[in-house]
Amino acid sequence: MKTVALIPIKLSSERLPGKNTKPFFDGTPLMHFIQRVFQRRPQWYSKI
Repeated sequence: MKTVALIPIKLSSERLPGKNTKPFFDGTPLMHFIQRVFQRRPQWYSKI
């Protein structure tokens, strides 16, 4: 079975525009860090 998740990410921010798509220290956007957490811990989102 394939698991599908919808992660709501706000693209507009007043204090830091584009913060979810802005590259961090290693060039990875914030939304990729969030996605990796869910991919590595499937038991977390099964409880939500």
